[in-house]
Amino acid sequence: MPSIAETLPNGPATLTTDLRKDKIKLTYAGQTVLSATLRLCRGEDRMALREGGARLIAVSKYDGWDHVVQVVRVAAVAMQPGDRLHLKGTVTSAYSPQPGEEAQPLSRTGSSVSCPTCDFVLSMGPSDALEWVEGIKTTFEGESEEFTITFRPHASRGVS
Repeated sequence: MPSIAETLPNGPATLTTDLRKDKIKLTYAGQTVLSATLRLCRGEDRMALREGGARLIAVSKYDGWDHVVQVVRVAAVAMQPGDRLHLKGTVTSAYSPQPGEEAQPLSRTGSSVSCPTCDFVLSMGPSDALEWVEGIKTTFEGESEEFTITFRPHASRGVS
């Protein structure tokens, strides 16, 4: 019987944003693996991007055939000097345990979170801009001018 990870696609996650363009979501194998909210920081104030006159740019590109590496760049245009993005969100497994099964916790090393059940790694940067809280759901929060999210499915098969 194949492992759960072997039944999941070796392809990129799907990137979606909401209508207001202040939330992003990565979906893999039909399950949300990352959900985050963006706010614009101007001085001491946090506001919606539109309220501050900025617009979200979320670009997703991937390379690879056997080893997929997907990079998502999250930034905003029309920010004023000194503005920063505030990103707060959650990384979860792409597998919902069946009744009686115990969910394996995600594992975090530095700025990377891995899911042992689904065999994916999700890395975020800049690493020094983010604070993490670990568990079945791993949460993160931080401020930067832009963020980069890297998604690698079937990570244990090796990525050079």
